[in-house]
Amino acid sequence: MVKSNYTFLDIIAHDEKSKIRGQAQALLEEAKLDSFSFEIFLPSNNKSLKTDKHINDYEPFDNNNFDDCFNIYPNPVKNKLFIEYILFNNPSNSIKVFDLNGKLLFSKTINMSFGIERINVSSLSPGTYIVKLGEFKKKFSIVQ
Repeated sequence: MVKSNYTFLDIIAHDEKSKIRGQAQALLEEAKLDSFSFEIFLPSNNKSLKTDKHINDYEPFDNNNFDDCFNIYPNPVKNKLFIEYILFNNPSNSIKVFDLNGKLLFSKTINMSFGIERINVSSLSPGTYIVKLGEFKKKFSIVQ
């Protein structure tokens, strides 16, 4: 899929004004079609992760930086919760939603290094919940 869209992705990857530039660069690099050192932006909180290394050479970083790579919004939420993530260490992982008693309410396996997942939470009662991505977690609230 990446190879068949190479021209399109290459244009985006070199466009300094594109908000998805880093994603296009990562796709091209993972497919071994190009090589970049780059900065990845998370648009929802204007944070970024800068690296001089190529994505395939990236070494694990400490957990204090992980918030730059895992974000949820809106919070509080009514219907759909969005989860943005960038995973360098283990792209095969799962997103799980728990109530405050620890009961698992939702689980989805992800196999991408980065992305935005949408979870429909409209069937859950108003209250506070926990979303986990691997070992990391954040609280969110559901309102009517």
